Amino acid sequence: MNEIANLGWLEVLTIGSCHNVESIGGMKFPTLKTLFVQDCQSLKSLLLDGKNFPQLETLVVEECNNLDLELKKGDHEEQSPKLKLKFVGFSTLSQLVTLPKWFQEAVNSLQCLVVINCHNFESFPDWLPVLTDMKTLQIINCPKLVALPDNIHLFTALENLTIGGYAADLYKKYEQHVGEFWPKISHIKKNFFDEAEDLDEEAVKTCHPTQFDPAHPIRPGPPWVDHLVSELNPVHLLASQKNSNLVRPTTGW
Repeated sequence: MNEIANLGWLEVLTIGSCHNVESIGGMKFPTLKTLFVQDCQSLKSLLLDGKNFPQLETLVVEECNNLDLELKKGDHEEQSPKLKLKFVGFSTLSQLVTLPKWFQEAVNSLQCLVVINCHNFESFPDWLPVLTDMKTLQIINCPKLVALPDNIHLFTALENLTIGGYAADLYKKYEQHVGEFWPKISHIKKNFFDEAEDLDEEAVKTCHPTQFDPAHPIRPGPPWVDHLVSELNPVHLLASQKNSNLVRPTTGW
């Protein structure tokens, strides 16, 4: 990891199937804008902060079942600069019950939140403030979630809302024109509801994309991330790419 952090031009980093990695962070990545973490079964902590990740805009965590999402910083977290995340994606995390407290750091910059296949995700936290820049919210296959943020009617920038998969209670409460809480989301331009029991890849492709600056494209990551930024052609990670790197299992990690 130290060698990777020394790559001053690194903008995109994918850490996948590294089963000996227990912690990510704690060192400076001054130019990193996109971090994908996938299938790291020994990972316990993400030590992310604005000091070591000053340019980080995109964070996607998928299938890291032993990750403590609340374990993020040390004792001096209040003194660290805040993260400026724009895109956060959680996928297939059985331990995710609500959004972690460190998520508060991104409330003034977040544009897109995606939660997929998190079967124990139950609620949005009471402390969640109005997300003034939020443009896209996607909740897919989260059967225990029974309500959207109570203040979602104040998310005036929200343009795209997707609820899919196992979410019968949500469908009833927010059903167009007849649901009890429909008035809270009636201001959103595009509401996509799919009551299929299991939202497959083709359905995910129809989800409304969030808009990002083409000068900072999101590249290698889970397929569902590519679908969310459909205005950008998905680019596969190549070892020769100047501005990205891929970490795979190696001895000594």
